[in-house]
Amino acid sequence: MSVAPLSTIPFTSHVIEHRPVSSTAHELTIERNGMQFEPGMLLTIHGSDRTHDREYSICSAPHHEHLQILYRYISSGRLTTYLRGLHAGDEIMVSGAHGSFVVRDRNAPIVFIGTGTGIAPCLSYMRSFPDLDLTVIHGVRDDEDLFYADELERYPYFPCVTQSSNPELRRRVTDLLRSRQFAADSHYYLCGAYEMIYDVMELLIERGVDRTAIFQEPYYYQDGA
Repeated sequence: MSVAPLSTIPFTSHVIEHRPVSSTAHELTIERNGMQFEPGMLLTIHGSDRTHDREYSICSAPHHEHLQILYRYISSGRLTTYLRGLHAGDEIMVSGAHGSFVVRDRNAPIVFIGTGTGIAPCLSYMRSFPDLDLTVIHGVRDDEDLFYADELERYPYFPCVTQSSNPELRRRVTDLLRSRQFAADSHYYLCGAYEMIYDVMELLIERGVDRTAIFQEPYYYQDGA
């Protein structure tokens, strides 16, 4: 499934709110200025140079007044260093929306598997379609990174925290998947690091899940991000 960009023209927005959700992750809320999008789409935030531009999944729903993203601060990153310094009222250049990580079938059971800030599109799905048959698996390193847990817990929710202080949560996403079965007609949405996506896809395919029922949005982190 291919979804065409709704707009690629950059526009000036302003920060509405900027708050940390963990020691390294931040929620940024900006003016929407009429931008149209589908849940699961991305927007581009523009830095001072084109090489600094980065794409972020939209956390908000199409009926919300503002746009919201979730990002991880990277100390060596040019764009995230810039983002972390923003305050309410500051200008920011954005464009979008684009991407194809949208819900294919709202009637199918959905298993969303995200790591870190890769939980962002799941937030847009659930805020847009509260009646989804949704199961959420969120893999993180530390307990503090289970941001939005209170909101996610309205669905079957399985946190996987590799360095958790709680032994019951200390597991990897693949450990959880090996221990559970899901409806045969489930669709799987994977968002996060490439390594997780490769491992989960291999596990699902070994289990007999059709490739056409698996959708992915890889995230990557690098110097200069």
